[in-house]
Amino acid sequence: MIYIAILTEKSADEVNAVCRRIAERVSQFVEDYPDRENTFVEPWLEAPDIYVQQARARSGLTAVIERRLDRCARVLYFEGPGNPHECPDQVSILKLYLEALAGSVIEWGDIDYGWPLIQLSEDALASLSALPDEPRLSAYDIA
Repeated sequence: MIYIAILTEKSADEVNAVCRRIAERVSQFVEDYPDRENTFVEPWLEAPDIYVQQARARSGLTAVIERRLDRCARVLYFEGPGNPHECPDQVSILKLYLEALAGSVIEWGDIDYGWPLIQLSEDALASLSALPDEPRLSAYDIA
């Protein structure tokens, strides 16, 4: 199964607010480009326990990742997202979430995208910035 999890210290209210703003952005985009509707995966808000445990089982965790995992309060779980190397819409959406949830950790599941399977949000943004995205979904007013 393909999944991506963003682990954050933000409160449920903060995460829900971010999700609402991004969902509105996606909805507006899909109104203009209805053929792209199936390129988006909405995340689920999850309790962190199992995801933090999974993340801690990864090799090569840095001290900064460990500290962020210690503070993790919520997880946004994306099941079945498009491969970022093949789906510019997915790249844009992930960038929106990572920018809005700065200071988070992202776990890329078990798929090797060419970068570590677990990263700081800022490192994940750098990884994603090397890939094509959908500029009409820019983050200028999401955060």
